[in-house]
Amino acid sequence: MGFMEFGDSFGGHGFSRQDFIMNTLGAITGYIFLTRPELAKRIDIRVEYIPGGQRDIFTDYKNMKFTVALKLDDVQSVRNRYLKYLDLQLGYYTRHYSAGSQENKERNIYIAVGINLSHILHNMSHKKTAKFFNYYQMPYTYY
Repeated sequence: MGFMEFGDSFGGHGFSRQDFIMNTLGAITGYIFLTRPELAKRIDIRVEYIPGGQRDIFTDYKNMKFTVALKLDDVQSVRNRYLKYLDLQLGYYTRHYSAGSQENKERNIYIAVGINLSHILHNMSHKKTAKFFNYYQMPYTYY
């Protein structure tokens, strides 16, 4: 990810110290989840994307939200079987950060309660589809 940020320094975006730090934290988090599967079973890092007309979906940040979700299905203290179909989410998204825009830039953090789609699909024996929802946040499935 450091090479990607180095490449950005020559492109139109420029080098971002904040992006470099977040890329590093993301790599460390990935390593922790790889070495501690019990933690990866409880916590998801997801991206939500609603297509908005831009061709490059990887840099279409105005239509993305990033979420960290604590899945209640694996939390020992949650005994109610219906609560196990929910997750607690901490999310982040930006708006108005396009190349020419300098005004009204927004950085937003939110807390939500969502439906744990991976738990639902796993119980319906759709294990591969359930795995997908560990990484993708379905739009409009949280409040």
